[in-house]
Amino acid sequence: MGKLKLSKNFCVYVIFFLLMKQILFASEPEDLGEIKVVESGKEESELTEKTRTSFVTVIRKEELDRGFNDLPEVLEKSVGVRIKKSGGLGDFSTISIRGSSSEQVLIYLDGILLNESQGGGVNLGDIPFSNIDSIEIYRGSSPVVFGASGIGGIVNIKTKFPEKKRNIFARFQYGSFETYRTDIFLSHKPGKYDYFIGIDYTGSDNDFKFEDDNGTKYNKRDDETKRRKNNDFKSLSFLAKFGYDFNSLTRIKLTNNLFRNYKGIPGISNYQSENADLRILENLSSMDFTKEALWVDQMNFYLNLYGSYKKQEFDDRLGEIGVGRQDNKNVTRSYGANLNLKYFLDEINTLNLLISLKNETYHPFDKFRKIQSGKSSRLTFSSGIEDEISLFNDHFIVVPSFRKDFIKNRFRGENGGLIFAKSEDDESSEEYSTWQTGFKVPVTEWFSLRANLGRYYRVPNFFELFGDRGGIIGNSKLVAEEGWNRDIGFRLAGDISNYIKSLSLEAVYFENKTENLILFIQNSQRTSRPENISKSENRGWELTGSVLLIEHLRLSTNYTRQDPKDKGKIPSRRNKILPGRAKSEFNSEVELFNSFGKIFYSYNKVEKIYLDPANLLPIRIREIHNIGISAFFEKKFSATFEVKNISDNRVEDTTGYPLPGRSYFLTMMWNF
Repeated sequence: MGKLKLSKNFCVYVIFFLLMKQILFASEPEDLGEIKVVESGKEESELTEKTRTSFVTVIRKEELDRGFNDLPEVLEKSVGVRIKKSGGLGDFSTISIRGSSSEQVLIYLDGILLNESQGGGVNLGDIPFSNIDSIEIYRGSSPVVFGASGIGGIVNIKTKFPEKKRNIFARFQYGSFETYRTDIFLSHKPGKYDYFIGIDYTGSDNDFKFEDDNGTKYNKRDDETKRRKNNDFKSLSFLAKFGYDFNSLTRIKLTNNLFRNYKGIPGISNYQSENADLRILENLSSMDFTKEALWVDQMNFYLNLYGSYKKQEFDDRLGEIGVGRQDNKNVTRSYGANLNLKYFLDEINTLNLLISLKNETYHPFDKFRKIQSGKSSRLTFSSGIEDEISLFNDHFIVVPSFRKDFIKNRFRGENGGLIFAKSEDDESSEEYSTWQTGFKVPVTEWFSLRANLGRYYRVPNFFELFGDRGGIIGNSKLVAEEGWNRDIGFRLAGDISNYIKSLSLEAVYFENKTENLILFIQNSQRTSRPENISKSENRGWELTGSVLLIEHLRLSTNYTRQDPKDKGKIPSRRNKILPGRAKSEFNSEVELFNSFGKIFYSYNKVEKIYLDPANLLPIRIREIHNIGISAFFEKKFSATFEVKNISDNRVEDTTGYPLPGRSYFLTMMWNF
């Protein structure tokens, strides 16, 4: 990589912050007053919300634990989010935010980035759901404390943590298609130390019915109803946490997240496979060390060390799915560190500094090939700075930030597994800069204005750089996709009266432009090559609202309207809606509750989605209704029954991969 030197722009940016502070605010008093020590997750969220300029959706534990859910189902209820699913529970699912691709959205689990360098978006179906405590969805801009930034945004998933008193939680769920989930959690914080242990076992046959057109879309005479075959799913996960408080300012936490998944691969609907399957073993380990008042009272120190291991074994020895027979084992290893310093310069300036290092290696293996060699690796070094500037007694907040990334890719020799087209060593090194600036104007305690502007990028993955299976010729000259995002909006939140509480209303207008989009171009009958030839634009707006009426009726709704267009050079695609992106989407939820139980209903409507770049394969308007009822027996036991997709609307997000119709689920939960 050569010498890792901070660029001239980065140094100028730091000096700019310090000079502006001295020039504009030299007369301001330097007394910091009381330094608040944040002790709980709730207080941390409230403190962050005070200075945060980003538009963020926070999904809390209460919403996650309501009935039978999985991660894709929970995320798709959020404003600006579109989930692309290929089947039922555990099937491949990816996320799009404000019309982005799945690779342009970064997924974090307890501070560890799940996006991998070999390519493809994160499969949301692989992430254990029962362990999740809360989810933050950053639409567009995001804080610099994350080790990377995405063109589309960031999804930050936080797992459950120990509670102060001893708690044992158990849950059993059962439903349609022989679906089941069993989990148990134990946590305690008796003193300076605390611990959390969680085990989850989930499975489903996923043998739902679907309408098969036998590959003749316009001939209805041969259509028939079939069941999905070889679509079963099993998942076992184990989460362990241990923490120790040295004192009120110093803490260490160890986390290990292990999960193993098995998935039958059914193939397309009119030619289902009988035997293909995928097995995944993944382990994530991390250590978090926090020290407040490190050298001076105004400085907080945070260090995160992590390592991950992921093994994927794909077995299609009969050649039912891909091109020819396959029996592959792909192993990905990564390790890294994130160091964050937060320095309270004075009453109006809070400086965040980030240094991040990550190394990732990818080693594929093909049991049908005699020659097995080579690894692909990516080394990333990042540094960033962010300044939270609060002016006029916190009535105007501006948060500029800058990040510099140095990236080195290396491909060594001929690879098996992913049968790379190249046999020689290859290297590429790049450096990229991203910046963003956010503004917040708290007009009153309950009303605020926000705006954000930023530049982001996505680095080409190994698949694009080095090729795959001989049919794809790699292109080591590719440059990163670049995105320009901006948004502006307002947020209203507060209590109106004793009968109207927790009123929240948010309206946002956004514009996104992406250049150097990578597309695969056919250059012969048998091969294609990725090129930076496309670009896209998206404009739209988001509305979100919720309210609590008479302390027993909760209403929430959100609406997204956008125009995601392909602005590339290919005539058949130009000015067409990007495939898989919804023109509009509407979600609403109603919940009537008291101390004895609750009744809840949700509705989702999606309009104008195309499955192909030329917009020749539209999806009809999709409407999904869900309903459920819960009974509470004091605070120790509850039972929930729900019906999903009441109208049995059978649809698909990807051609040939149907989604489940009507289904029923029962949930029982115990607290000891």
